[in-house]
Amino acid sequence: MNEIILLQCPNCGTEAQSEKCPNCNSKMKEIELLQCPECGKIIDEESLKQKWEIKEKFEKLT
Repeated sequence: MNEIILLQCPNCGTEAQSEKCPNCNSKMKEIELLQCPECGKIIDEESLKQKWEIKEKFEKLT
């Protein structure tokens, strides 16, 4: 997986390439995304962690 860094405003969700949000002037937060090298699909790291946790819990139940 390729790693992509995205800047996103924690208040309004705006994505931009600056330190401050152009909409509300809040400090931007770095979001790490993973991109599949084969298909190009982008997955955020938090969603990926949640999917693995659900999978592990399911495997323990079966």
